[in-house]
Amino acid sequence: MLLLAVLGAACDPQADPDRTPDELDTGGDDLPCDDPQTFYRDADEDTYGVDDDTRVACQRPIGWAERAGDCDDDDAGVFPGAIEECDGVDRDCNGVIDDNPATPLAWHRDADEDGYGSVLDVVYSCLRPGGHVSPNRGTDCDDTDPTVHPGAEDAPCDGIDQDCSGDSPTQAAQLHGQTWPALSIALELAEEDDTVYACEGTHPLSASIDHSLRLVGVGGPEAVVLESTGGRVLQARGDVVDISGVTLRGGTGDGDGGAALVHARVFRLTDVVIVDSVARLRGGAVHAEIADDDSFEVTFDGVVARQNRAGTDGGAISLRLLNGGFATLDQVRLEANRAGRDGGGVIVTGTDRTQVLVLQDFTGRDNHAGNRGGHVMLYGRIHAILRGRDVDIRGGSAVEGGLVALDAPEDGKLDFYRCNLHDGQASTAGGLIHHSGRFTLDNTLSECDLSRGIAPEGGLLWVQTGSTGHLSWTDTTLHHGRADAGSALFLTGNGTPFDGALDGVVIRDNDGGPALQVDPDYKGGDGVDFEISDGALLRNQAGAIDVPGFITTTLDGVDTGSGVDENTSFDLRSGGTAFTWEGVATTTCSSGSCE
Repeated sequence: MLLLAVLGAACDPQADPDRTPDELDTGGDDLPCDDPQTFYRDADEDTYGVDDDTRVACQRPIGWAERAGDCDDDDAGVFPGAIEECDGVDRDCNGVIDDNPATPLAWHRDADEDGYGSVLDVVYSCLRPGGHVSPNRGTDCDDTDPTVHPGAEDAPCDGIDQDCSGDSPTQAAQLHGQTWPALSIALELAEEDDTVYACEGTHPLSASIDHSLRLVGVGGPEAVVLESTGGRVLQARGDVVDISGVTLRGGTGDGDGGAALVHARVFRLTDVVIVDSVARLRGGAVHAEIADDDSFEVTFDGVVARQNRAGTDGGAISLRLLNGGFATLDQVRLEANRAGRDGGGVIVTGTDRTQVLVLQDFTGRDNHAGNRGGHVMLYGRIHAILRGRDVDIRGGSAVEGGLVALDAPEDGKLDFYRCNLHDGQASTAGGLIHHSGRFTLDNTLSECDLSRGIAPEGGLLWVQTGSTGHLSWTDTTLHHGRADAGSALFLTGNGTPFDGALDGVVIRDNDGGPALQVDPDYKGGDGVDFEISDGALLRNQAGAIDVPGFITTTLDGVDTGSGVDENTSFDLRSGGTAFTWEGVATTTCSSGSCE
């Protein structure tokens, strides 16, 4: 009988070789146990099965679980009661994703919306709340200021740690984004083309730099003062030297350059004040040697130099343009500077070729020189060009050129537009301007006012021409000059041809000698002429014109006054055949023929 039972079971089509003997299919009524259980398919073996796949058995089959409720039977980490993570999955099968995670993310409030949040204001959640940033950006050290955050550009010397680096904001200088306790240290550590920022305050300094440098005063020259500790404030030798926003004070140079001595290809001063400095030789404030190549530059913009002294040249500024070059002084003010020799305010010289000085919106007050150019001296080794736009110079003295002197061994050109030159004195010649071009000369004045110059020759201007010359004045007034010879203009030299064209020029109230006077020893010969048109010659007490007879002089539409306003004389020393009058209102002549 037992054998038959075994054989019968083996032939039962319901039998499952993987089941234990007490397991039967779901729904059977012949389970060999008194308390069968329902089991749930558990494919991921996390001890929880799915609700809709069940089996009833006396013992748990392999791959089945006693508990249901698994909402993802392919992931062993998902089941009822599982620990939530911030991964976008409902791991505990409660129908809510990422609720009550064991390790929530820290979201930092970004009140100033600069992309970085406060380290103190934190919300823990899997999802980012509005107005918050991710955990790795919770390092804003000031969440009320959008310019302050990690990686921000740290504005130098403003007392604010913009990049949240922890550097002290109260240091004296900044280099490479790092602050330093003394400007001298930052300058010593600086390398080629670095920018050093000087913070507000007075910095004791006597530095020497052997490379290109950019030095910036933060707060401007009123706030940043570099004061000499003995000797020059700064000596720099490099390709480019660029200094801005500082005051240089109290420098002493045992040779050239009282406050600063510079050797460079490019030299810029911007918003710089230089005061109370002394050089034994050239450049009481600054002396610069500028090397020449295809891209040299000398620019002073917004510079003030006051109460500086030089033993020889350039009471304030001395520029030596090696092998020629341009120098531009824009919005520069030179005041109360003195030079023992030339250029009480500024001197520009060179070694070869052409020297060009451009004055733009230039102001000079009370500068003095022991020899030439009380305010400005330009000496060209071969050619010299002095250009001025909106120039205002008052109060100066020298032996030659109480205010301005230009000397060119060959070609000299002076070109001033909208200028005011007043109150100059020269002990020999050119109370205001002394201009010499020994080969060729161009003297141009447009919309200028020249007055109150005193000299033995050329109360306002003294001009010496070489082989050729040109005088071109338009809409200009020359008045209250005083000189024994040429109270307004004294012309000398031997230039042929030479022409003077005065259009809309008023020459008045000059005294001491004739207003326009040509040197009686002028060796011009034929080809020398003056033409004066649409202007006025008034109240020149020693005469309006005094020229040799070989000079052709034409007056066309010139008001010469009448009665008490008339000039004393028009004098042609060698006869009047070349003196012509066209449209002249009235005149009095001491010699010559007047019509």
